[in-house]
Amino acid sequence: MLLSGERKILTVDNCIEKLAERGGKKLVHCHGCYDFLHPGHLYHFAFAKTFGDWLLVSLNADAYFSNKGPGRPFFNERLRAITVASLEVVDFVCIYPGFIPEKIFEKIRPEVYIKGIEYDYRRGNPKIPEEEMVAKYGGRVVYGPEENIYSSTKLIRALQACRIERED
Repeated sequence: MLLSGERKILTVDNCIEKLAERGGKKLVHCHGCYDFLHPGHLYHFAFAKTFGDWLLVSLNADAYFSNKGPGRPFFNERLRAITVASLEVVDFVCIYPGFIPEKIFEKIRPEVYIKGIEYDYRRGNPKIPEEEMVAKYGGRVVYGPEENIYSSTKLIRALQACRIERED
């Protein structure tokens, strides 16, 4: 069964081809695991979309979950991509075979890169490497939104503690 959002899922190369020339459209980019879609992600994507015309969400491929702990990813990359692509606010989705999407920054050059407020260096965190990468071509990083911060890892641990079993 084909879900309507699946048409928004592109390979990285197709994404580069489609979005490199935008005809004046402003591209906003979010990147992450998005392993367990929750309200915080919905607010994050809605916030991101306010900064441009098109919203690209790139997802870490399954191989890049080593720092998330056992049993991760909870959902495989294809299911995560379909779930994110099914959201009306998201225009394009791609699975990125790396941890930081350098190739997207270099080739597509989104005008705005959105990162969760919990990563903001002004809150005492180290600067994320993406800051320098997008600055090279005149892009900018925006942190937010302020409200509705959730942790997928904490939510998954809470569900596992309740012994809820998932179906494959």
